[in-house]
Amino acid sequence: MKNISCLNLLFASHNLSIQYNGSNLCVIICSGTVFAIYHHLNPIYISWLLIKLSVKNVNMARILVTGGAGFIGSTIAAMLVSQDEDVTVLDNMSLGKEYELNDVKDKIRLVAGDIANPEDVEKA
Repeated sequence: MKNISCLNLLFASHNLSIQYNGSNLCVIICSGTVFAIYHHLNPIYISWLLIKLSVKNVNMARILVTGGAGFIGSTIAAMLVSQDEDVTVLDNMSLGKEYELNDVKDKIRLVAGDIANPEDVEKA
């Protein structure tokens, strides 16, 4: 698995890269609650992470932005799209608004769902 050296997490000093169904998946967390990301049935718990993002070195098959319909997540999604990344946004829409993604809605895949629900993560 390749580490994503370009993510500088303000409250955590590690990178998150997941091998999922044979392809690399970069997961970017943009929400204020505690999540479980299911990977090989072992949940990795992650709390609020603010992300400073420079995606020059990302070489992933696709990027999943959770909470991507919120202000921070939609900004990150737009930055990724501007660098021709394949972006999927997963948001439960409790605080996020679809209009935040108006500028990139034709260039991303939006999935309404909760990251704590394995079926929603699978769908994304």
